[in-house]
Amino acid sequence: MTSFQAAAPGPHPLHWLLAAAIIAGLLSLLVMFVAVVSSILNSGLSLGMKVLWVLFVVWMPVLAWLAWYFIGRPETRRHSLDPA
Repeated sequence: MTSFQAAAPGPHPLHWLLAAAIIAGLLSLLVMFVAVVSSILNSGLSLGMKVLWVLFVVWMPVLAWLAWYFIGRPETRRHSLDPA
């Protein structure tokens, strides 16, 4: 009688692709976070407004990023009100 032992399954060949996609996604989120916080800190807003915006970005990152770029930036408001 021979003993038969199943080989331990190795990692799936596409696991590295999933891991790479997750790492790329996290790195892009980090870059976007740094870009938005840098934009907020370099804006002409008062210190209190900068603190509120940064707290909003930390609390709700993606929603706050969109809000900052479409609503919050002083340059955006100035250009959208300028008819020329």
